[in-house]
Formats: sequence, C-alpha cells, structure tokens
Amino acid sequence: MNWLLEYFAQATPTLNLTLWALQPAVLGPDGPIVKPVISLPYPGIELTYRAADEVRRGERVYEWPARYESAVAAGAAAHAEAIADPSGFFREISIYAPSAINREPVVVINRNFSFAPVFAADGTPGFVGESMPIEDARQPANQMKLPWFFSGYVSI
Repeated sequence: MNWLLEYFAQATPTLNLTLWALQPAVLGPDGPIVKPVISLPYPGIELTYRAADEVRRGERVYEWPARYESAVAAGAAAHAEAIADPSGFFREISIYAPSAINREPVVVINRNFSFAPVFAADGTPGFVGESMPIEDARQPANQMKLPWFFSGYVSI
C-alpha cells in the first residue's frame, strides 16, 4: 500500500516524516569505509500540505502538483526551527503528488536527491528509496559514485 497516495487523496493537513540516509562508502587505504547513517531524530519532521496550483511563464501555464513541504521548503525564515537535524544534512524536504510528469509520489531532499519511495509489502508506512545526487559538491573524490540509500516512514 502506498500511504502517500492515501494522504494526498485525503489532503491530510500535516504528515510526520522520519528519514535515514546511508551514504556510499569511501575508499580508504584498506578498502571501503562505511560512513555513519544520517538520521532525523524521532518523531521526524512535520510536512505541511500545499494544494496544487499553476505557474505561468510567459504564455505557458504549468501545473505545480500538490505537495507536502518542510517549513524551509515552504519559505519559513527560521531554518533551525524548521528541521531539527543535528547533522545538518536534511535542510529541505518535499514530497510531490503524482502528476503528468511523475506517475508516483516523489520525495525530494535538499533539491539534490529525488526518488519514488517503495513502501513495505506488509502494509506498514515504511519505505525505501535510492538516489544519485544531482550535485556532487558534498561527495568527496574518494567516495564511490554509487546511489545514496534512504529509508523512512510517514505518519499522521
């Protein structure tokens, strides 16, 4: 069951998202070194529902799908209050509803990672996903060019 489809269908006002990120290994002198998991502390962050709207560019009109956004993505001024992440990795998180562009919900992290979450087969709201970074600014030269692995769950 894809819980995000249900939440979007009901326009649930807020969601809580708990998320873990596993970086690719770095190459050390004795082989690969696994880096520590980056995580949001329980209960995660609160995402707020934003209805679909239109964006106009000249004469063209584009549909902006419904989405859940962290306070930073929604334009909050106080970044530190928006996402309580001691690692500083999770700065902005959005989840977009299915649209003409994407057939499944898409999770976007820091405008650098995006993936379609795959939910657990047993019906729980846990999911996994993997993504290659758009920018390699955070990825050191000795880090393997492999996707990042994300795991999390959503709740209301």
